[in-house]
Amino acid sequence: MKVNEIVYQQLFKTSQEAIILVDANTGVILDVNSSVYLFFGYQNYELTEKVVWEVRLFQNILESKDSFFNISKLNLPFNLELPIPTKNRKIVLVEVIVNKLSINQENILTFTFRDIYKQKKTENDLNKSEESWHSLTMNSPNHILILDLHGKVRFINWVTSGLKKEDIVNNSIYNIIPSQFVERVKESLKDVRKTKKAKIYETKFVFPDDKVVWYDARIAPIIEYDEIMGYTVNCSDITKRKNTEIELNKSNKKLHELTLHMQEVIENEKKKIALDLHDDLGQKLTALHMDLSWLKTRIIKDLPHLSDKLNDMAELLNLSMKNVQEIATELRPSILDNLGLISAVEWLLEEYMRKSNIEYQFDVSPEGIKINKQLTVAIFRIIQEALTNVVRHANATIVKVSIEKESNLLNVMIEDNGKGITKSNIEGSKSFGLMGIKERASVFKGKVKITGELNKGTKLLVKIPYD
Repeated sequence: MKVNEIVYQQLFKTSQEAIILVDANTGVILDVNSSVYLFFGYQNYELTEKVVWEVRLFQNILESKDSFFNISKLNLPFNLELPIPTKNRKIVLVEVIVNKLSINQENILTFTFRDIYKQKKTENDLNKSEESWHSLTMNSPNHILILDLHGKVRFINWVTSGLKKEDIVNNSIYNIIPSQFVERVKESLKDVRKTKKAKIYETKFVFPDDKVVWYDARIAPIIEYDEIMGYTVNCSDITKRKNTEIELNKSNKKLHELTLHMQEVIENEKKKIALDLHDDLGQKLTALHMDLSWLKTRIIKDLPHLSDKLNDMAELLNLSMKNVQEIATELRPSILDNLGLISAVEWLLEEYMRKSNIEYQFDVSPEGIKINKQLTVAIFRIIQEALTNVVRHANATIVKVSIEKESNLLNVMIEDNGKGITKSNIEGSKSFGLMGIKERASVFKGKVKITGELNKGTKLLVKIPYD
């Protein structure tokens, strides 16, 4: 036996494909390999020495005896994809390869059967997946693009008015987007390629018809065998949301400006009332007190029985003068306008300590810090409201207040050792004092953070931009 015949015999026996050898002159099956049993359930003895056109295995390949002999006239090899019945009548989808060879000077037809079920299933699944992807992308409200590693557009699902697909596909993304965004997109693609992670950002696109559209763009890598082959870009139209945000920001800005104006009006009105109380009512009460003292010295000798009554009147007058002074100070302490925030806070702490016996610690950094008038009033009122809450609710014995300039921020902290505020009280709809603190801070683009720990105290931290 020749070497090539020996090799063929070895391949025939060990092949995982089912192979049937047929005498080309008679149609008699000469041999089958072991894979025929695995494929179709037939043992060697059940097929050998039978003519192929009488074997059910070949019923879909050969229609008749004549069709077998016509095979030799065909251009060999050729292949077919056919459903083949097994011994137990199960249908197996196979690829049949028919070829002709010569062994020991005998003409032999080889029928090689290859199981293509998994291959066909994979192809069908892939086709369905592609159809689903195509349907998803073409019906998506978002713009979906595929870019190569150089930023060239290889696919776009649809284009908006004013643009044409042919102007985008095979064109560089850098030629399509507005020039001010080119560097940003380049950096984003570079970052995605480096990290192999998606990146999301907002961008504004101005179309040829001057229509402005805001997009939420998500750039994700296309990875094959751990290598980036390109990028997918998913652009969601967020113009309505963005316009709403812009209008909301404008509205909030106007609201903050109105709030600041109203606070200034209220503070000026308080200041005016305090001055009127001090200058007008205070002076009149002082004059009345002087007249009462004069009257007392004149009639005490002639009408001694009125002495007690005059003393009561003088005491009531003194008390009224004191109350007027306290009301005027609470409305607008003159020390705030005359000596500034730091002195006013020190006075405020002294007053609260005198009234509640709560000890205090006050730190300022750096010393001599200068704060504009509007912010001075806001911070004073924030500290005043915070101290009022400490006295009313905290059951504290010590309160620490600090004003610290840190870079371009002004940090104001009020901390006590009381029972600790609860989360429900922080977020409560009736926490008007805290709402007032937050509103005063927000006018100056400040942030308020309030934390509490049970039986350990409450900390209120206000951070306000400082120029």
